[in-house]
Amino acid sequence: MEDILLKKLKSLLPVYEKVKTSMLMLETIDGKQEAYVAPMNEMRNALDHIFTAILYSDNAEKFDDEFLKVKEHLGRAAYDSLDLLAAILGLEVTTKLRPYDLENLASVFPTYYTEIRPEIADLQKYIVECRIARDISCDKYLFAYLDVIKRLHDINKLIDKHIPSLNERREKRDQEKDKHNKELEKQKEEFKKEKKKERIIGFVFAIIIAIITWFLTKYL
Repeated sequence: MEDILLKKLKSLLPVYEKVKTSMLMLETIDGKQEAYVAPMNEMRNALDHIFTAILYSDNAEKFDDEFLKVKEHLGRAAYDSLDLLAAILGLEVTTKLRPYDLENLASVFPTYYTEIRPEIADLQKYIVECRIARDISCDKYLFAYLDVIKRLHDINKLIDKHIPSLNERREKRDQEKDKHNKELEKQKEEFKKEKKKERIIGFVFAIIIAIITWFLTKYL
């Protein structure tokens, strides 16, 4: 019986490795572990069924049924983790790049619009397909889903590397814009002063002309 138990456990190892990877990624991203509850519950249920199977080791049908439930719970834990990762990582891409305009991104991160953004769109479509095909009895979809999430995670890390340069260029542009605005304000003030000066000169000139005209009229 121990050999059969070991064989059953080994058969679950590939799925468990995927579950472990996805949950570790989720733990890293979700620091508060607020999204961690559902996958952890599935893992606890899987463990419970493993020990229940051991209790029914003398009943082959019950034993196999319990291990079938173990795999189902592991699959749900993996899909729950991957669904959460897909939502979090997708939102992070949008949130991280929202403060930067097209010109800034095109200058600092030129491959974003030509390569990364189209790839993200393709990944998101594939994520939808994985969710629709959510089949906990088929490892193929689960493994493919994890590969997609890993790539989305790598893209997020790539974006993180560009954030300092994006901030630096934005600050530089803001400084240049501020300098330009100050120069415009200075020009406006100088223009106002010139206009005021012209009005004063015009007023004085008009008085002089009036005095001269009065003098000529009176004494000539």
